[in-house]
Amino acid sequence: MHKIYEDRGDYNFIYQLPQIIYPLLISLGITKLLSYFILSEDKVAEIVKTKNFEMENKINDLFKKSTYKLIIFFALILFFQLLFFYYLSSFCGVYKNTQGALIKDTIISFAFSLLVYSFIFCLIPCTMRYYSLKGKNKDRKRLYNASNIISDIL
Repeated sequence: MHKIYEDRGDYNFIYQLPQIIYPLLISLGITKLLSYFILSEDKVAEIVKTKNFEMENKINDLFKKSTYKLIIFFALILFFQLLFFYYLSSFCGVYKNTQGALIKDTIISFAFSLLVYSFIFCLIPCTMRYYSLKGKNKDRKRLYNASNIISDIL
């Protein structure tokens, strides 16, 4: 807020860049953490691999647990959305002259997260997998495994 006051209301993109990138990294970390606890793909794959007679009970248990996890997940998302809405409403009510800068930061951060994360971080593993499946040399398997590791990290 002080920097906007010093710049007499002018928008300084270079100064605002860290405030745009930090939320992207924090939301990426939170997303990875939540997906680790919420998603149950590994358990479904494990149940499918084991072909025993108790599979129906395991599927029912997994379905119940997944239902509870999703209810908790959506409740947390709703809680955080309401909390952020209250915070931004209060902030914009107190600092009326900074609403323009806040809206610009939000739009740039949203566009940056869509472009950089979705386009670049998904394009790199996909390109590596394409060339690993298309190639005819020994390094195909290593390239495919590397693309799996990169996609797990990102």
